[in-house]
Amino acid sequence: MKNVILSLVLFVSIIQLGNAQPQPVKWEFNFEKVAENQYTLHFDASIEKGWVIYGMEETDGPIPTSIAFEEGEFELQEGIVSHSESTIAKDDLFMIELEKFKHEALFTQDISAQSGTTVTGWVTFMTCDGEKCLPPKDIDFSFELK
Repeated sequence: MKNVILSLVLFVSIIQLGNAQPQPVKWEFNFEKVAENQYTLHFDASIEKGWVIYGMEETDGPIPTSIAFEEGEFELQEGIVSHSESTIAKDDLFMIELEKFKHEALFTQDISAQSGTTVTGWVTFMTCDGEKCLPPKDIDFSFELK
């Protein structure tokens, strides 16, 4: 079953490569200093009407949203990313219950770091509109903590 779903996603992705691809998800990255050498990183996705991105949990369906950090002079707090409220519902394309975000998704990660540290990495996500999915996409981020 997993291979059938993966094949479907790849097929749709290949078809999409030949067409002009919409950009239904826009990302913004910012941070706030919460204490001495303590910061909260914000990963905010604005999602166009009709589109969704998926939660961070691995499934037999779509590529989950993930946040990867390049090595640096900082420490992730508990290594867990928290996020805004989502919907868990059966997905029409993947025919399984999935965690989905509509309109917006707000992810945060607490870290410890010295002021002046640069934190870099990327967000990986996949977006679908109920009829098709776009190929998974990586968006680079960089925070210069001040």
